[in-house]
Amino acid sequence: MPYEYVNRYLTVLYQVSYTHVVPTRIRPIITITIDAEQEKALRSIKDTEGVPVSFQVRKALEMWFEKKGIKSGRQRVSKTRPRP
Repeated sequence: MPYEYVNRYLTVLYQVSYTHVVPTRIRPIITITIDAEQEKALRSIKDTEGVPVSFQVRKALEMWFEKKGIKSGRQRVSKTRPRP
């Protein structure tokens, strides 16, 4: 009887650890170096307006790409969906 219990426990443990779906990252993680003043500015905007630093950087990159005429490949989602 104890072996049966252990076998069942190990089977459940195996199913949970190997068949559990791990979500994949939507965005890649990169590392960049910025000046201390730039970091202070980003953090102050985060503190005052609540906008996360990563969002600020992504928006700045999008604006830079648009200015240079480069398509970033990001799909824009409209705020209102067209009605059928």
